Amino acid sequence: MRPLPGADRSDRVDVAVIGAGVVGSAIAWELARTGRRVRLIDAAPGSGATWAAGGMLGVAGEHRQGEEEALALARAAAAVYPDFLATLPGADGVGYETVPTLLLGVDG
Repeated sequence: MRPLPGADRSDRVDVAVIGAGVVGSAIAWELARTGRRVRLIDAAPGSGATWAAGGMLGVAGEHRQGEEEALALARAAAAVYPDFLATLPGADGVGYETVPTLLLGVDG
């Protein structure tokens, strides 16, 4: 695993991020990009919760009644995600696509 730009191998860092899944790595990347000294701590980077969603960013598919604020946040995050990807080296190879999703409702 290559160190993040701005990563610091000394004992002095500005921020320690615990957990190198998708979220922790993204936070560490953005902090390092802005010039902070970052330590990313994880015994098994890229595992854990990262595998739970299988790479899917399903904004509306996870929505539950009464969670409108969470849905609004998810939509806002999805809107800026392509801009975030553009900051990553090699992002053209990540395979991110925006495609329609068919959601079905069933009952007993």
